[in-house]
Amino acid sequence: MRAINLKTNHLTAPVGIDAGPLFLSWQCADGVRQTAYEIQLTANGEML
Repeated sequence: MRAINLKTNHLTAPVGIDAGPLFLSWQCADGVRQTAYEIQLTANGEML
């Protein structure tokens, strides 16, 4: 599956997001149906 139309707090190119809850959204490419997800955070190539 390839995720497209990625958004953070409803923004497509967020810069300087305020601290607080994050709202992440995406769409699946090619009509694929998503059944699960896992979000991984990294900084400088290292897992957080």
